This record gives sequence, C-alpha cells and structure tokens, in this order.
Amino acid sequence: MQSLPANPEAERMLIGCAILVPSLTPYLLELHPDDFSRPTMGTLFTVLKELHLSHTDINPVTIMECVGRYESTLGRSTGVTDAVVAETYEGCPRFSGPESVQSYIQAIKQAALRRRLIRYAESLSVRAAQPDLDPKDLLLDMSGMSNRLAQGTSLVTDLISTEDAVRRTLNKLEDGWERGPENLGLPTGFVDLDRHLMGLKPGVHVIAAGPNIGKTTFTLNVINNILQDAARRNEQRVGAVISMEMGVESLTTKMLATRARLSTRDIEAGTLTSEQRRSLMLAGQELGQQGLYFVEGFNAITPQAIEAKIQHIRAMRGRFDFLVVDYLQLLDPNRSNSSRYDATTDNSRDLTRMAHKYQIPILLISQLSREHVKRPNRDYILSDLRGSGAVEQDATSVMFLMPVDWDNEANPERRLVIAKDRSGPKGIQIPLLFIGEQSRFESMGVRY
Repeated sequence: MQSLPANPEAERMLIGCAILVPSLTPYLLELHPDDFSRPTMGTLFTVLKELHLSHTDINPVTIMECVGRYESTLGRSTGVTDAVVAETYEGCPRFSGPESVQSYIQAIKQAALRRRLIRYAESLSVRAAQPDLDPKDLLLDMSGMSNRLAQGTSLVTDLISTEDAVRRTLNKLEDGWERGPENLGLPTGFVDLDRHLMGLKPGVHVIAAGPNIGKTTFTLNVINNILQDAARRNEQRVGAVISMEMGVESLTTKMLATRARLSTRDIEAGTLTSEQRRSLMLAGQELGQQGLYFVEGFNAITPQAIEAKIQHIRAMRGRFDFLVVDYLQLLDPNRSNSSRYDATTDNSRDLTRMAHKYQIPILLISQLSREHVKRPNRDYILSDLRGSGAVEQDATSVMFLMPVDWDNEANPERRLVIAKDRSGPKGIQIPLLFIGEQSRFESMGVRY
C-alpha cells in the first residue's frame, strides 16, 4: 500500500527551531496537531503551544514536564522522551524571524491537505457505492468539505499589518469619495434608502415584515434596480435569489411585471394586449441577458449548500455581487440536533461570515413574531426578531416594512423603517407606495 504524503524533515525542523528560538512559537499557531504526520511531532507542537499560552519558558526541561502532564491526561505514553526532544532540535538553525519558517509551515500544510484529500476520497468511493444514498446529498457534502479543507490551508501570511491596513483603507475611502456617499454599495434604486444606507455594502441586510406586506416583492424590486443600474452603466452584476417559499416561475413573473409595469394577474391569465405582450417580451429579453440566477431543487438548504452555489456561479461568471435568501426561518439547520433558535443563530452567523468573505451584500428576508399585535403601538421593533437567533446582532442593517395604517392594511402606502444601521442613524422612515398588481414599489418622497 502506498504511503500517505508527509514531510517529516520539515516537521522536525519547524519544531526544532521553535525549541531553540521560542519567540518563533506564535507563528506556529496556525497549525493543528493533526497537520503533523508523526505523532511525536504533533505532541511536541501541542506542548509548545501550551507552554506559550501559559507564558512558561520553553526549554527541554519544561517541555518534558509538560509532556508528563499531557500523558497523565491521556492515560498513555506519547513516545516523546528526552532523546526525542534532543534529536528534534539537533542541527537546527537559530532563525530570528517568522519568514524563516514559512517554507516549513507551507510544506507541512500541503502534505496534511494531501493526506486529508486522500482519506476523504477513499471514504467518498465507499459512500458513492451505497445505493440508498442520494448523489445530490453527496455532491453537497463534497462542496462543503472542499470549503472546510480550503479554509484549513490559511497561513500566518494572511495576517494584515497596520501599514497594509491603512493603505488599503485609504484607497477604499478615496474610491468612495469619488463615487459619492450614496454609491458606496450597490444602489437599491430607492433614493432615500440609498442616502441613508449609502448603498448596500457587504454584510447582511435584513428585510423583515409579517405576511402579505410585500417584503419579497420589495426585495425583488431592489434586485431589479441593481441589475438595471448596472445595464445603464454597461457594467456587470451577478447574483442569486434563493427562495424557499416561491418557485422560479412565480419570482420571474413578479420581476417581469415590475419591469414591464403590467399586472401579474393579467400576465398569468394571458389577458394582455398585443402591445403589453411586446412589453413583456422586451422585459424578458432584458432580464434574460443579466447576471441573475435562481436556485431550486435543494435537498437540504443550508448555508454550506448556499456557499457551494456561490462558488459555482463565481467559477462560471468570474464574480458574484449579491445574494437574496427568502427566508431565514426556512433554512435547514447545520446540526440535526439543533433547536430552532440555535439553528437560526448558526445560519445567521454563517451568512454573515459569507457576506464578509465574498464582500457582498446579502438581503435576508425574515418573518417576525406576532408579539407586535399585542402592543398598543403595533409597529415592529427589534425585539420582534429575537426568535430569529442572533440575526439582530449580526446584521449590518435591519429594515421593517410596515403599513402606514395598521387598521387599514389594504391601504397601498407602506413605511420602510431602518431599525438598525451600523453606519448611520436608526428610526428613519421611508415612505413607499405598494402597487401590488404590478409587484412594484415606488418612493413617495422624503419623510424622516
């Protein structure tokens, strides 16, 4: 049987150098004991990390004392002896800087990744042969595993110095100054909203409301506006809509009705004039040429599966600019034994991580509790989101879509209330007109 990839000399040199020059130890902490192919080196790494974190001097004596405590905890011998420690640092140079050990860290990481890939491939071949396993579930598992393996390859060179951070920040600020404050993120098409949010910047932006208020329609309007703005500028925008409540045809019909300013009912019933049909076809042609993807056919709609779709689209189009998730409470939990609250918290935090990893705004539609109907003032407040895990804390912004008059919800006037904005004031109310038959919202002017 062929032996698994390993670089034992790089492992020995790295640990040996850290024993001789303990100031190098912090630069090893990106590694994991399992990254070492030799168990004794994994043990020595664990011991060096423990001594460093406890602010204990690192030398052969303290190392063996720590090994003794570690073996007592394990209830077995690790094979690390005085002779092993001496052999490890024998002939190692006394490096003075972290750049000197980067090649060893890189070699260890690459060998460890190859071992994990081989082991995963072996288990994959066994699972793929099982007739009762859905291949789609296996593909999703493969995508998630590739993400986890890729994340495990990061090195200390991912750290950003203050010099680089300042340079990058000033460059980004200067670019923003040239475009104007309302264009720092993707434009929503609602001038008052863009003025306050300064566009949709990377992060999770929650759009929350009760049923039948128009939160999905409003979100689709925003996406339509982003795509149409990009088309006017001869730019490209690529994104995806993941809806667990509406089918692709229903979503597309809403977007076509918005663009063509036609009644969704007339579109579905086919009661259009020839001129209206031409408008519908033109809207379809324009939408079809833009970079929007819908996702359907999920077996398990988890953040892990969503990230796999993002990576797929990025591979096809070379970019990915925005994501819509409709809606938070219908996402599947990452862990089968999660409570609904814990599952929603995990999902919210995974989406937040995704937004910052890919530098995109995520429009996250959310349902609300019915607690607001028990209050004299039935307006939504942030605590109505508390059944939604940590989304209130994680979100970059939270917007509530509400009727102007709770006693007359048939009134087409709506209020979009910015209940949270990390970069601006809260409590801003933006008046909107809901033209339901055309799945369209229009701004009604400025109201603060």
